[in-house]
Amino acid sequence: MSNKLCMELWSEVQDHLDDIVSKEVAAAGAKPEHNKALALEGLLGLYLRHLRLLSGLARCYDQTVHPQKRLVLRRSLDAVMGRLVELKLELANLELMEFHFFDDLQVDFKLLPHDAEMPIAPYFRLERKDTLAGVNEIIGDALRKLGAIQSEAKVSSQMSRDEAVRLIQRQERARQGRHRARFMQEIHRQEMKEKTKGKYVPSMSDDAAALRIQTVWRGFAARRNVKRMREEEMIFIGMLPPRRPSPPPERRVAEVEASRRELQARHQQQYEEALVTVKEELRRLEAVQMREDMQDDIRAWMMAEWQKSGAFPDLPNEEEGGSAALFDPDFVPPPKPEKEDKKGKGKKGKKDKKDKKDEKKKKKKKGEEDEGFIMQPSKFVPVIMEACMEYDEKWKHKEEKSNFEQNFDADIVRRDKRRELELEVRRDVDTAMREELDRLKDALERDKGKKGRKKKKGKKKRRGGKKGKKKKGKDLTPDRSLESLVEELVENNVMKLIPEKRMSEFIGYPQLTGSLQRLKSQEARPLLGDVRRVLTEYCIIPLGCASVHETAPLIKSVLIAGPPGCGRKHLVHAICAESGAVLFDLSASNIAGRYPGKVGLTMLMHLVNKVGRLLQPSVIWIDNAEKTFVKKVPKTDKTEPKRLKKELPKLLKALTPADRLLLVGTSETPWEADQKALGQTYSRVILMPPLDYASRLQLLSRAVAVPGVPRHPALDLSTLTKLTDGFTAGHCLDMVHEVVTEKRIVKLRKRPLKTTEFVPVLANLQPVMREQQEMYYTWLTKTPLGKKRAKMLEAEAEEANKASAGKKKK
Repeated sequence: MSNKLCMELWSEVQDHLDDIVSKEVAAAGAKPEHNKALALEGLLGLYLRHLRLLSGLARCYDQTVHPQKRLVLRRSLDAVMGRLVELKLELANLELMEFHFFDDLQVDFKLLPHDAEMPIAPYFRLERKDTLAGVNEIIGDALRKLGAIQSEAKVSSQMSRDEAVRLIQRQERARQGRHRARFMQEIHRQEMKEKTKGKYVPSMSDDAAALRIQTVWRGFAARRNVKRMREEEMIFIGMLPPRRPSPPPERRVAEVEASRRELQARHQQQYEEALVTVKEELRRLEAVQMREDMQDDIRAWMMAEWQKSGAFPDLPNEEEGGSAALFDPDFVPPPKPEKEDKKGKGKKGKKDKKDKKDEKKKKKKKGEEDEGFIMQPSKFVPVIMEACMEYDEKWKHKEEKSNFEQNFDADIVRRDKRRELELEVRRDVDTAMREELDRLKDALERDKGKKGRKKKKGKKKRRGGKKGKKKKGKDLTPDRSLESLVEELVENNVMKLIPEKRMSEFIGYPQLTGSLQRLKSQEARPLLGDVRRVLTEYCIIPLGCASVHETAPLIKSVLIAGPPGCGRKHLVHAICAESGAVLFDLSASNIAGRYPGKVGLTMLMHLVNKVGRLLQPSVIWIDNAEKTFVKKVPKTDKTEPKRLKKELPKLLKALTPADRLLLVGTSETPWEADQKALGQTYSRVILMPPLDYASRLQLLSRAVAVPGVPRHPALDLSTLTKLTDGFTAGHCLDMVHEVVTEKRIVKLRKRPLKTTEFVPVLANLQPVMREQQEMYYTWLTKTPLGKKRAKMLEAEAEEANKASAGKKKK
């Protein structure tokens, strides 16, 4: 993308952002909305607008190389992501469910399904690239020491005797085959010569030969054109899939992206160096003159006040802004802190809690109506407004035709650094002038014949610190380096190398008929595309962006439940890869026999906590999470699955907004656990839905495709997709991998794939039955959020029945 196009896109996005911010500010003082449908529609519309803005801002930030513009874009991008997370939680509290559908609004906004996809900012993993490379290197070295990974040199140099013999045999058989083929070809040529020897070969004139060649060629060309026209017609009417397009220039795209990343890093480095050099230059050239001018202004103000009142005034202190409050026209006074009643501070909080409880009880008793929906005040809207103001002041009307390289703006750097230098110099001048003012006041008092003023003694600070401050846990490994801790966790298989998965590789379409189903009074169920979006909001954005994690409502844990092969493990790896997080595997089967006893378990949790905070963001993964909270452990299970039952609540309780640690659990049979303990540990529950027809078709078409080999019409993917109804994505991929082997790929040009080849393999797989899928939906209604939603639906049904009964009476 060119600089001009990028600026045009930024300007367009900024206009939409100003419009949305103005609407949000206007809606802050709106009255409560008692109609739930209208409140939901307004929230979904606001959510969808922010989603569109996020994709534009992410694209602009990724394409821009100007370092100062990237700072403004980054501030807007982080704030919009945080606002999206806030809106998501508002929707979850309003509808009491994790998935939301806005297909009707997409039609109103004229958006395609892919326009509503949740984008993931590339800087999440790019900024963590060096750190993760170092961690992966430590993990790789530890695995090589253990023998789990062989070095490349050993692999290339070592070969067993049997492998060498087989390699020689293959080469020798191939040589003999080529020699025999040439020999048989020579024998065939000799036989043909002997057959034609002595026989009369009729001659043909040149015209007759040309006519024969023309006849054959025109027939071949006509048949080829007819076949091509027939294929084009079938593709046009949708009876055949389109031809495989030419492969995209991926290498060229990668080269351009790499050069852009390099240019961004170079410009950022130049900008950071300029921040230091410009400030030092200003300090050397202008600091002395600034100091003298400020001192002269303060002295003139002091003398003017003395002449008016006959006494020297007090200079404002630092909390009030110092001398800047007197002479700086752009000075904004800091907000005054609210006074607190020290005597009744603790009692007041208790009284407020009691009052709230009493109010809730009174409402329940009196049966008052619902107060209506009021949107909570946002912590990110002020940040968006500041970024918009900075854009309007610095970049909206700035011409940069001459700045073809998109280097930093030296004038803006100089202006900002001069402002910083003025604040520093003014702080020093205020300190010196306060001392001078005290001396003048003492001299004035002595001239009047009075003793010098007593200096006010500052209050002694208490050494003990604040009451009620939590003590930090004792460090069990104070003398050990981070590398040694990582190596220990790798040796015990707690830390592992994370495969490079992407959330875009998790194939599936979102639900496009959710609103229509609700109009028919049906419970809309999500699809895989909705799961992808929700996990991005709950996991990837807070882990990847520190400002969102610190400011937005805190999400400490997520549970992903679903049948075998639905893609839970892929999603965990994609969360780590997209957010640049480190993975800790605390599954019961993984830590069985490691860190035995209570002391060992304490050391394990300490190592995970310490290393996770040092290398944050971090993901703590527990597979088969239901086993941690089972009521009775089977005698055959030797993994001690309940070891972490008491440790997990302690871990979650100690997490703060500054700790980017996330607990992710995956489960196949979540109904086997104690639901109360499971619900208290995992605050958010995501149920994996079954594969729909469109998602299965997309998955199979990608899995069956072989680069360079077009798909033959004999392979009917529509029929194969219908046959795989009830199977998971893992089943479909296993089926394809068993049929499309390396040997089969070699024969594809001569013998194309057919649908019948997949049927025997599919018959040996066990699908997910409807009864089993219904067990997951039944379990979902027993979760804390599911219970609340069930009560809400019952209340709405009762109200609807009462309303219909009232109409019938009338």
